[in-house]
Amino acid sequence: MAQQDSASEFIASMLAEFNAKLRDLEEKNRLLKERTLLIGQNLIDVKQSYETERVIFREKIEKLSQDMEKLKKTSLKISEELDNKARKSELEILENQFKMLEPLKFLKTELKS
Repeated sequence: MAQQDSASEFIASMLAEFNAKLRDLEEKNRLLKERTLLIGQNLIDVKQSYETERVIFREKIEKLSQDMEKLKKTSLKISEELDNKARKSELEILENQFKMLEPLKFLKTELKS
């Protein structure tokens, strides 16, 4: 009977130890599941945040692209208008030619009278 008591005590202590290890493993498993869920939720939040930022950046890039197109068109129009405008030197040449032709006008009027 003493042998049976010592065998049953040994089995009881082994079962208690096994039960404690099982509880520890279950607790670790529960903590790992919670951490995994938190990491998954954080990944989802970060992905949504990056997606929002990406959309904002895409809109800003599109706006900048449109502004660049407008600037190109405006600069081309200005360049074309400047090419069509008379330069100061050209105006001075025309003014000198006009002044040179005025005496002829004076002579014509003198001849007619």
